[in-house]
This record gives sequence, structure tokens and C-alpha cells, in this order.
Amino acid sequence: SERILRNSDEGVKRQPGCLWAEIPEGAEIAALELIVPDPILTVEIPFDFSANNKTFPAGVYTVTSVNQEKIILRLSSGDGRETIHIITSPFQAKETPTTSKLIFRRYGETNFLTQIWELYNEQGRQLAKSRTERSVERDLSKRGERPAIVDLVATP
Repeated sequence: SERILRNSDEGVKRQPGCLWAEIPEGAEIAALELIVPDPILTVEIPFDFSANNKTFPAGVYTVTSVNQEKIILRLSSGDGRETIHIITSPFQAKETPTTSKLIFRRYGETNFLTQIWELYNEQGRQLAKSRTERSVERDLSKRGERPAIVDLVATP
């Protein structure tokens, strides 16, 4: 665990078992901004859904970037109980998106997160189909059916 405590009278206050480094005055705030990125989007999802072989309950979710390239994204529930890291690949938009949104494929009552789009970003992020989704898709196609596409627009 890394903790840095600053006391204006003593400079850096040392705590046993912590990693220490000399940090210029005011750098703590800059470091925190790098560690805690701004959310890409927040959206209320009114149904249960799956992402990366994990099922999530309906609720408010936030997507944040784990790395600068947005290859790995973090999906977190509003209450913090549900969190997953998602590996994504780029997906080019035909038109520049005018809203941030999540796109799901719906097979009957089963929903799978498939794409994440950020406002005015022509390059969205796409999730690979899970083994479960491919199985559900095969069963549906045997009956001559196709999945429905559900777009959920993020809250501003």
C-alpha cells in the first residue's frame, strides 16, 4: 500500500510500512487526477445484462477508461458493488455520434453489452461475443430469428 501524508509544519510525514517519495507541493492533486479518470459515460440500464461472461442487475452504470487507448474499460454500478474490466477493440462509426451510449444485443429476454460510444468520438469500442452469447445466437438463428439492437443513451 502506498500512502503519502503531507503535514505543512513537517514536510512529509512518514508512516511505517509505506513507500516514500519526495513530492513537490501541489503534486498530490495532479497525481490523483491521473489515477482517477473522468467517466466516459453514465447510463441507467433498465434490464439485467451480461458483459464478459458476467451478469449484471439493472441499475445505473458508469464506464471509465483504464488506459489512455481505451482498450480496457471499467464498468461499475452506481453503488460500487458490481465492477468489471472489459477488453475492447476499436469500431469505426459511419457517422459521428451525437450522444454517448451503450449498445446491447437482445436475444429474447437476454441482453449482451456489445458496443460503447462516446459523444463526438468516431471510434467506438466493441466487446467480443462471449461463449454464452454465441451459444444463444446459434439457438436463435436455428429458429430463423435475429437479435434486436437496443441503444441506451447516457445521461449528460
